[in-house]
Amino acid sequence: MSPLHKALQSWKGPESILTTLRQAGYGAHSVYRDCILKFCESGCFPTDLDMYWEETAKEYISSAGAVFDLGKCRRLKGYYRSPYLDRLQLEAQKFTSKFETLPSVHPCIHGYMSEKAFGDKSLYPKIRKRVEEKKSAECIEKDISAASWTGLKRELTRISHTGLD
Repeated sequence: MSPLHKALQSWKGPESILTTLRQAGYGAHSVYRDCILKFCESGCFPTDLDMYWEETAKEYISSAGAVFDLGKCRRLKGYYRSPYLDRLQLEAQKFTSKFETLPSVHPCIHGYMSEKAFGDKSLYPKIRKRVEEKKSAECIEKDISAASWTGLKRELTRISHTGLD
């Protein structure tokens, strides 16, 4: 295993990043989460979804992105493996789904993805609009301009530093 993979496996989870963003006054990252929680409010607890997102993030980061499949097809060995996602993966075998491949092993996320794909086609555009509105408001509030960004990922660090400083 490479030194990079070893370093990534020591990552404790997304909470430290989310805390830093919240402390700096950013909230656009939470809009999607809040919308999913609202969609799923009768089907699961917020702590359950938070655990799903945290465990999925840990698997993704520890594998350097090789396991990004929302916890449904985790065949790589030697990386962080979530017992919680293992349990959800077993339970997901009982799902009745219109999808050929499950978009998620979490029942609420699967329900949201099913509604988005086969039900209310305006669901995702509404959420996307709320995210963009929040981002725009934060850019104005924090005087952040992405006008110089070329769209290349390598420049995102430079742009993000201006917002966090």
